[in-house]
Amino acid sequence: MKKKLLFINFCSLLFVSNFIFADDVDASLTRRSLLGDESIEDTSTTVKTFASTFTKAEREKYQNLYLFLLAYGCSAEVEDHLANPKNSRYVQGGIQRVESRDGTVYYVKPDIDRVVYAKAIERYLSEKSIHSIAVPQKCVSSEGKTVASAVDVSHSVTENPRVDNSGKAMSRNHLIDYEDFKHRFYYGDGHGGNLKVNKMGKLVIIDTEERSFHSKEGNSITVKTGEGCFSRTQTLCSKVITDEYKRFMNERGYKKSFYLSIPIPLGNR
Repeated sequence: MKKKLLFINFCSLLFVSNFIFADDVDASLTRRSLLGDESIEDTSTTVKTFASTFTKAEREKYQNLYLFLLAYGCSAEVEDHLANPKNSRYVQGGIQRVESRDGTVYYVKPDIDRVVYAKAIERYLSEKSIHSIAVPQKCVSSEGKTVASAVDVSHSVTENPRVDNSGKAMSRNHLIDYEDFKHRFYYGDGHGGNLKVNKMGKLVIIDTEERSFHSKEGNSITVKTGEGCFSRTQTLCSKVITDEYKRFMNERGYKKSFYLSIPIPLGNR
């Protein structure tokens, strides 16, 4: 059985590597073809993505980043909400809270790591058929900002309500699956501000920035998650993508103000 699984994983790796390690990354690749799901929206043809701004030279230089952005760019609907907000204001930590005209709320900030880790968690939960835990929908906008959808919260929970009064105790089912998740990912940010139960009864992990995770040695981890990061080692290589993202943004000369450029209607500044 192990040999069969290793063979399948090896074939998957070769399939992804055919896209990545050619002389040039194919500019005609789409989100649908990368993720292998005919049901998902093909953002490459419906909306301008941040990946679509890459030149041929940039696609070759920042291959991992380019493919990640192509796969996880925001949908046309989200892009429209960001471009035409009802109101927008800054909240704690310099995060931008954007409310669309239909009432949908998004939290926008720089730092691609929160999308990288969210996608790692999504894949892990799917592979393990864990349905009691979720993460907010997160994507990268056409301007290179990271966007998280607000969670429809029922109540907050915490790992240890005896010492942390920021939330209630978890249910037994949530606790079992959360303990598995926490030890698998070395998650270390389990207070009531980051653990919410949504209206569907799922435990939602809010913060997925790199600093929310740690290894036993206290260092950043590389999240193993099968395919998904488009790398030779088949890991969701947070370090590789985030480093490429920083170099790319610096090379283009983007400043801090670039990340916070969503229109803010008068009266909400």
